[in-house]
Amino acid sequence: MASPDIYTEDFSAAVDFLGLQKIVDRERIGVQAVCGLGGMALTAAATDSRIKAVATAWMYDMSHSISRGHEDYYTREQRQKVVDHLSRQRWTDAEKGTYARLSHEVPLDENGDVAPSNRVLPKTLPADSDPITKIFFDYYRPNAATTRARSTPPPRGPGPRRCRSSPSGR
Repeated sequence: MASPDIYTEDFSAAVDFLGLQKIVDRERIGVQAVCGLGGMALTAAATDSRIKAVATAWMYDMSHSISRGHEDYYTREQRQKVVDHLSRQRWTDAEKGTYARLSHEVPLDENGDVAPSNRVLPKTLPADSDPITKIFFDYYRPNAATTRARSTPPPRGPGPRRCRSSPSGR
């Protein structure tokens, strides 16, 4: 599952690691982020004064999109249904000691109820997709000619958090 709090913590964990290296000047540590991690990098810098510089580039605020749906399409009631669904899924994942693969934004059915999907992106792009969704799909959806990975690392399952040197569709 997408987890902005964990990804934000990853930036501070990276600062922990770098700041312990003898060759690193602790007063010159910065973070970089591309795409969805841009918002998390800014959040980390706002809450960790050891981060002295931030460089980001993204199409839109992924944390906001995950929270409210692209262009705020979740109603308040739907948002609560999504939060409840994700909270129940975390219990399931913790009990199994593994994780479920879910879509970037939790889909809703025609009644506005959660309709979970185990796909991050659809197999095909709907013809009426908005421009942002088209760009996102074209970038992240691999095709036969794609040989390099272009998305974030696989989600981590439950377990103890360890200091790491680097952080890690619709």
